[in-house]
Amino acid sequence: ASKEGIWNTKTIKSILQNQLYVGDLVQNRRTKINYKVKKTVWNVREDWIIVENTHEPLVSKEDFEYIGKILPKNSNRPEKKTTRLLDGLLYCYECKHKLGICAPRKSDGRTYLVCNYYRMHSKYGVCTSHGFNYDYLEAGVLNIIKMMAIEYLSPTELKGSTGNIKLSNPRTNLELELNTLERDITSFTSKLDQMYLDNLDGKITDDMYARISLKLNEEINTKKIKISEIKDSLNKVTDNFDINKTIDKLLIEFLKVEIPPREMMLELIEKIEVHKDKQIDIYFNFKQLNFLLSSHHA
Repeated sequence: ASKEGIWNTKTIKSILQNQLYVGDLVQNRRTKINYKVKKTVWNVREDWIIVENTHEPLVSKEDFEYIGKILPKNSNRPEKKTTRLLDGLLYCYECKHKLGICAPRKSDGRTYLVCNYYRMHSKYGVCTSHGFNYDYLEAGVLNIIKMMAIEYLSPTELKGSTGNIKLSNPRTNLELELNTLERDITSFTSKLDQMYLDNLDGKITDDMYARISLKLNEEINTKKIKISEIKDSLNKVTDNFDINKTIDKLLIEFLKVEIPPREMMLELIEKIEVHKDKQIDIYFNFKQLNFLLSSHHA
């Protein structure tokens, strides 16, 4: 908080990024480089020791998770620096820290990547520079997504991509089956009611009524179980259909433009890891699109 008692943006950002405020105890976030040096460095999140729900939270886990996805992609980008398309998405495969995008070289105008962890602690021999021609990387990533989009989308969707997208909804067959089962239950219930009246009027014997009503009730119970299963499937199918429709729209929009806006890249891509041997791994925000890239070399 400031001297006037007003929280500034730095304080709020710190709270939203600190898992302590979600109600969890977090330890082992830092470690010494070696026993001879007092300097400490941040450990990767996989090495943290986390005990959940140890105290009352100040920030909801939903807000914390959302901020955790957005802030890393938009942090450490000074106003004077030109924002590049893959800014905030690039990580070192070896140490898991961010890769920075250097200013263009005066000699040849080329732009290169550098591992921020190596840049800050190179004298301690941690990690490597991960020097990579950024423009080559960006062009390669865009080309890979373009080829993947064409392969992922159906010919019908590609042909009609300038208009409305029409997708085959997998709910249809399930809904038809559900309607049939519900009509069958209504029919069987009506038969039971009629059988009961016929038994009262003496049109059928008690024994016949008992046998037929038992069979009809078994059929009704079986169909009710099936209805419950279909409703569960409908909920899952709805979620998957909505996600697939979002993916299709994103990829179609991607194919419409020569250079996509950075916001589209943030929506598509979770992160890109660059190996020291220049292999690239792309991780998408949608499991349907996740795959590892083949090795590409500058």
